[in-house]
Amino acid sequence: YPWNALGNLLQYHLNRYEEAEQAYRRAIELNFQFTYSWSNLGRLLELHFDRAREAGEAYLRAFEIDTTRLSDLTSFVGICARLAESPDELPCLLTMLQKAHELAPDHREIQFLLAQVLTLTGKWAEASQLLRQLATNELAFFSTGFFRVVVKKDHIEEAIAVLEQTGANERWWPLYESMQAANAGTPYYLRTVAPEVRTVAEQILRQINPELFTAGGRDH
Repeated sequence: YPWNALGNLLQYHLNRYEEAEQAYRRAIELNFQFTYSWSNLGRLLELHFDRAREAGEAYLRAFEIDTTRLSDLTSFVGICARLAESPDELPCLLTMLQKAHELAPDHREIQFLLAQVLTLTGKWAEASQLLRQLATNELAFFSTGFFRVVVKKDHIEEAIAVLEQTGANERWWPLYESMQAANAGTPYYLRTVAPEVRTVAEQILRQINPELFTAGGRDH
């Protein structure tokens, strides 16, 4: 507790970040199960150092020790979403997300992030299985980040098939129509869609396939 308190003093009041890291790590050295220092270390590394992966690992460790600390899991998810944009981070990120999925198997954002990284690393069979599980549930939530990667990696038709087989094409109707537009290669496909869905579908399409709206995008 004293080493953790010293870290807090150094981080939050004196802006002496290197020393704060040393204090937190000393607290962890004395008690590897000390959740607070793992959490504070993660926040320090995230906010004051360019060490996002280490911050994510610290948050994940804090949540592993105490799975009631949802704030640490939320911070972990935010970092993972950023790391997913860095190809060099994908192998480590995949391991972290698999661990998080074990700890919180019903967490939707982690499931979609895991499916996203699996897709990026060429493991579409596993990713599509996760998608099938998510689409089977009565969920309103879906991840445009995941479907953007699906489009990028040219798994559009397989994803559409999963949506149709699970009935998610009705629950996620605007998403489904945006995927159909991506498959057609033109936003003009949405002119055939019901007006009450078209606007939302176009917004989703702009996120999952923005190239269709650029000057060089296909228009027919």
